[in-house]
Order: sequence, then structure tokens, then C-alpha cells
Amino acid sequence: RCTVTPDGASQYEWLWSVRGGPKELSAALTAAPRNASFLVLPASLLPPAAYTFQVSVCSLAQPALCGRASFPTTVSTVTHVEGQTVRTDPTRTTILGSSALTSDFQCTVPTTAAVSYLWTCLSNPNFTMPSVVSLSTLTFPPYLLTAGLTFRFRQNAFSPAAVLAAEVDFTVIVSYVAVTATISGGDRRASIYVPLTLDASASEDPNSPTAELSFLWSVCAVLNETCVPTAATGSFTRLSNASSSGVVVLDGSTANPLPPGTFRFTVLVTSLATRRNASAFVVIQMVDAAIPAVQITWVHSAGQTSYSPDSTLSMTSAVTGVTGTLSYRWTAVQLSGNGSGVAIALENSTVAPLLDSQPSLIINPNIITGTITVTLVVTASTGLGSASLTIPFSGLPRGGSLEVRLVSTNVTVITSGASLALSAPNWVDPSGSSLSYAFSRLDSLLGTYIPLGPSSASPVAYTTAPVLTLPAGSAANVTFQVVVRSSSGGSASALATVAVFA
Repeated sequence: RCTVTPDGASQYEWLWSVRGGPKELSAALTAAPRNASFLVLPASLLPPAAYTFQVSVCSLAQPALCGRASFPTTVSTVTHVEGQTVRTDPTRTTILGSSALTSDFQCTVPTTAAVSYLWTCLSNPNFTMPSVVSLSTLTFPPYLLTAGLTFRFRQNAFSPAAVLAAEVDFTVIVSYVAVTATISGGDRRASIYVPLTLDASASEDPNSPTAELSFLWSVCAVLNETCVPTAATGSFTRLSNASSSGVVVLDGSTANPLPPGTFRFTVLVTSLATRRNASAFVVIQMVDAAIPAVQITWVHSAGQTSYSPDSTLSMTSAVTGVTGTLSYRWTAVQLSGNGSGVAIALENSTVAPLLDSQPSLIINPNIITGTITVTLVVTASTGLGSASLTIPFSGLPRGGSLEVRLVSTNVTVITSGASLALSAPNWVDPSGSSLSYAFSRLDSLLGTYIPLGPSSASPVAYTTAPVLTLPAGSAANVTFQVVVRSSSGGSASALATVAVFA
């Protein structure tokens, strides 16, 4: 566009030209209408390059009276990438950055070329961005992002020297993550003559993993399906005050037994960093007998809060308070949406390899399809003890796919050694957990998948098509795979097959 400062004449003509570029571009400018103060050029006339456009504006009344201007511009190849979806908490410092811009794009940019960055908010142009938006990463301090909202941010990277540009879009979902209150051991029977340990030390604040937690216990007696508050005195005195320790031991012995009956012990866990809290409870039947004290432990990875159907479900047990021969009996009930339960056939070795009568329990993958409650009854010569534990079901990542495309927009056929972009869009986890992506390629000779890099939070990866030894012009199918894993433990995969020409 050309702006003219009038000299009093009523009409002008515009003569356009360009230094650089294809001859078709020069021809289009020469043929432009003389009264065109601005031009719209098709992209087909502007291959990536540096141009200097020139315009001469002359007065029709005084043809010798002309003004001239030139302006350089750069047309770049833009690579668009759909970046990762980030789930965050408003109390956290959140950092966005793209591995896509440090792989294919920056591998193409000469090491001596400067790369400029600019971040913008696509979802809300009036959003107050952080003070620095010209770095390769964008940092949001706590509370700049509002809980309950979803944001879309775009990272633009540009290298004038290399005539290249790239843009990556990020989706940021902002929500508070609940404090997790957990009491180990589950519901159980216990003897009044042995110490009773209440352990909530596995509780955490996911929003602030290093935050100090406060634990406040309470107890009530279960009578005819009603819970009657019980004073935290006598044997329960240690439950009276909040503590920074999640473990409370109630002393029970032959000389000073704990009170018999069925009690519900509740803990209120408060994060001192975020001031949010959560509660959990266990029901323990205190029995006037020397019975086994049973505790069940779910064997899982750190940070895992729910069970995924494609993994093995493993339980171990610990029994104290008795000696001699013990017998074990496991049962498991899968809960349905209406609250009813379906028993799991643990006596079937294809379901539970160790069956139902060992100190440990293993349930094979793809057996469980919902939240499950397991119960272990241990029998000793003096009586029996039991414990129960409910494990939430997470489901699997779903809704996504795997796509393979050429990085270069100048070719349409995938050939040996061509640069490829793999993307895994639209994957979500039913529990809202974060996802990681692992890309691989099938080795047709070995029949195994070769990793293309470590698992990461980015749903995009870059690789090259394998070099094929084939007759010229012939092609072979190449299969790629992505395995999508959620932080809650679930995983799913997708395949994509493309033809690669020799």
C-alpha cells in the first residue's frame, strides 16, 4: 500500500516494480492498473525470498512531478504445528515452550541466524500477557491465569536470514486440582489389644507438591447405620489436635485395651500453601479378641491415583498381631454406575494368576472395567481379621489419532529420507490427567517398533522417512505408532501407514 502526500494535483498514477523474485511477479506489477494505490498479490507469485518493492507516484497534471519509495519485505515459509494441551493450576508458575520449534525449524535455520519470537493470545485479544513475550518460552506467574477458563496461545518464530517462520498453538486448561486425602489400609477389623495405626501420609496437594500439610482427625461410633461423634479423650486423645504428621498411633494393649465397637475415623487434610482441603475416612471394627491386623497395599507408581484396565493390578498384604498358621481369602467386586457390584472370579487363574488364597493378589490386564473394591480376610487360630480397599478406575486416553505429513509444502509425495511431522491430535483422558506421547516406527523385518525419541508432553514429533532399497518409482508401506499415556496410568495407541517411494 502506498500513501501519497498531495501536492495540489487532482490525479496520480502509480508505477510498481520489484527487485528480486520470479519474472511472473515483475510482469504482474508492470501490468497493474496505473490508478492502483495498493496491490493484492497471490501467494503463487511470492516464493520464500527477500524482496524490495518500489513505487513511483506521478502527477497526471505535471508528469515530471514524481515521488518514489521502496520498501523491503521477506516472504517466509510458515510451518504450523498444533502444540500440546497443558493442564495447570492458577497457583502454579506455568511455562509454555515448543519442542517443535527446536527440531525441524531450528535445524533448518543457520546457527548464525537470529530467531525472533512473539507470543499472542488467540482466545482473548484483550488478555494481559506476561511482561516478556519475545522469548522462546512464555512464563505465567501464579494467578495470572484464571481458574475455570481455557486459553489458546500462539508462539511465532521467525528467522529473516533463513526466510523461515513457524507457529505453534497451545491450549491451556486452568483449573484447581483437589487436595488428595488418603488413609492407608482401608476398612478392616482390628484387635483392641494391639496398637492401631492410622496413616494418611500418602495425602498430597498436587497444586503444590512440596507444601506442608495439616492433619486433623476425628472419630465417631457407628451404631445402627448412624455415626455418633465420640470425644477425642482417653484412648483417642491423640486425635484431638491438628498435626503436621499424617500418622497417628492409638495405643492398645492387654493392660489398656482400645474401646470395642465399630468406629469411623476421618482425617481432614489441609494444604498450608493453598489453604484447600479434602477429607477421607475408614471404618474399623475393634474386636475383643487377638485377631489378625490386616493391611492391604496397592502396588502402583508414584503419583498414580487410579487404575488403568490395560495394566496388571497388584496387591500385597501385611498381617500383625497374631502368630501361627494363617489362611487368606481375597474377594473383589467391580462397582457399576448404579452402585451395584459384580464379583470378580479370582478363583480363575486366567483372571488372577495367584488365585485368591495367597498373601498377594494379581489381576491380569483387561479384566477390570470399573472402580473395584478388594477385600482380604485372614484367619488365625484366635479369630479372623479383614481389610478392604477401593481403587478408582481411570479409563484410557481416547478421541485421538495419529497423522503423518510432509514437513515441506513444496512436494506431495513421501520419498526416502523426506522430513516428516507426526502429530497426535485430540487425545483426552477421562480423568483429566495430563498426557505424554511416545512415537515409534515399525521395523518390518524385525516386527518390532523402533522408538523415534523419548516420551514427552508434546503431541508432535519429527523424523525422516526410512531409506528404502527399491526399484525407482516403486513404493513400500511404512507404519508409525504413537502410544499415549496418562499420568493416572492409562494408555492407548494409534497407527498410521504411509507409502514411501524410492
